[in-house]
Amino acid sequence: MQEARVKRVWAILLFFTQIGFIVFTYLELMPEDYELAAEFFNTCRSKGIQGSNTDFLICAVAHCRSYSILSTDNDFQNFLVHIPIILLPVESWGAIAKRSAEIAI
Repeated sequence: MQEARVKRVWAILLFFTQIGFIVFTYLELMPEDYELAAEFFNTCRSKGIQGSNTDFLICAVAHCRSYSILSTDNDFQNFLVHIPIILLPVESWGAIAKRSAEIAI
């Protein structure tokens, strides 16, 4: 039972890498990433939007590297109004996950 689940997860990750998603790669963070994250934090905070340091670091890294963010966390929708990030629609996640699950079976 557990082995089948592990195989399915690996198949899903493989599928995402094949369609261009970067999955669990190591990114070397630069001082500029942290500085931009602080700027994003201050910008959003000044508009009354709260978020975690980690969320803003994700936004900064994604922005600097022209990555898109896929998350079910609604905080990113709030950030989108005030900082330059690209969010992938969560609705597409369901279709992609379903397709990758079919490939794994």
